[in-house]
Amino acid sequence: MSLRAPDRLLLASARRGGVWVGVTVVTSLLLTGATLALPAVMGRTLDAVLGHGDAARWLALSGVLVFVMVAVDAVDDLVGQAAEARSTAWLRHTLLRHVLALGTRATRRFPPGDLVSRLVGNSARTGDAASGLVWIVMGVIPPLGAIAALALIDFWLCLTFLAGMPILVLLVRAFLRDISDAGEGYFRVQGTIAARLVEALGGIRTITAAGTLDRETRRVLAPLPELHRHGLGMWNALARISARGDLVVPLLVVAVLAVAGVGLTQGRITPGEVLAASEYVVMAAGIGGVMSSLNELAQARAA
Repeated sequence: MSLRAPDRLLLASARRGGVWVGVTVVTSLLLTGATLALPAVMGRTLDAVLGHGDAARWLALSGVLVFVMVAVDAVDDLVGQAAEARSTAWLRHTLLRHVLALGTRATRRFPPGDLVSRLVGNSARTGDAASGLVWIVMGVIPPLGAIAALALIDFWLCLTFLAGMPILVLLVRAFLRDISDAGEGYFRVQGTIAARLVEALGGIRTITAAGTLDRETRRVLAPLPELHRHGLGMWNALARISARGDLVVPLLVVAVLAVAGVGLTQGRITPGEVLAASEYVVMAAGIGGVMSSLNELAQARAA
């Protein structure tokens, strides 16, 4: 299947992150593994305390996992920024060489202000794809692992959660469509304003001599209402997914915890497994992290 130009550019940019992209994958895997293991270990710790088992060993293991999560998270941010810096540098150098190779043909199609906007602002956004792609893939693993953990604890917990999954999928699909359309329009209008501003600065002496400063100001800022509309569109998309998620996710959590409570009274699961289930259901329904990464990737693609 052939990829569209923005998708090919995103993949090429991500590859230019070099070895740092590979390090990001490793640190993200470690972070994901520790995140998935912590609820189970906490549950075993609770069962050990209630059952007079070896609570000290499980508590120590919980502390180690928390330390690993904090340390690896810091390293993950560092290597992610390094990968983004390499990708952004490659994008800017490639775009600049391409513009210089085109010569005057580039300025006839794209005004200087628009080119500067793409070179400075848009390339930085697109460079974020180096780590963004890794974080999106890794962001999907905890929810999937949490669903599997719910099935291991009790099949009915997993079945209850999966009953509400189609709603979450529809929310994600609508969010991606809205944020992509608004982002593409926003960057297009932003480039238009930048182009008009550079044109006005280039003829500032003529504008001053002719006394047309107010008219030029209105001309440069004429697309501002459209920019405002696209900006509101992006914020509205974020607000809608947040509001709908705040409604759907708690209902899923309550439903799973109710089933876990029934299982506890029937002796199918232990108190520690109820604690673990309460953490895993939040993790499985936690679309906030994935939405944040998808938002960044959608803006990178639009840029």
